[in-house]
Amino acid sequence: MFTTAILCFIVPLPSRFAYTLVMLLAINFIMLTGTTLKVFIGKLNLQNLEPLLLIVFIISMTILFKQLLILFSPIIAFTIGFVIYLAPASAFLNGHILEPKEKYTGNIFSINMRNAGIISAIASIVSIIREFLAYGSFSLPFRDGIHIYKYPFVKTTTLSFFFSTISGAFVLTGLVFAFFVFINRKIEIARRKD
Repeated sequence: MFTTAILCFIVPLPSRFAYTLVMLLAINFIMLTGTTLKVFIGKLNLQNLEPLLLIVFIISMTILFKQLLILFSPIIAFTIGFVIYLAPASAFLNGHILEPKEKYTGNIFSINMRNAGIISAIASIVSIIREFLAYGSFSLPFRDGIHIYKYPFVKTTTLSFFFSTISGAFVLTGLVFAFFVFINRKIEIARRKD
């Protein structure tokens, strides 16, 4: 699920970290507000209306975030375009927002925000590496667009632009996930030995 959630917004986004950072803010905002509403719905005993209320609310929060982004930086909002509306899909994939309470155990708020944190960390790593390999730079969002900082010791070649493509995003995401799976297995093996 984490792979699908990351790919649904990493692939269509431009290969700059600044745009990924804005998208991650949107996903965390939607996850936070959607989970908060789910908790309130549970306290108000409106479980029969929960799916409809959550879908309408999350789409509304996405539209609100897009409008706030337009106020902050119209250039970034224009560049990201429709991709911002994939944020709810990512939130649905990595959280328990639409699932009934019987399908998960524990505090939904901590589960969902932990999952959003994992998504944010992995997507940030993928995006930073992708921009470095594609352009030899690092970018951050500002009101007038994005500011690009070139690494002085890096000389990009035309071969490195592969990572700015959709195929490059797939390959890089796969490699990062393979690395995390490898590390996780090593940790599990070490735990079993203890």
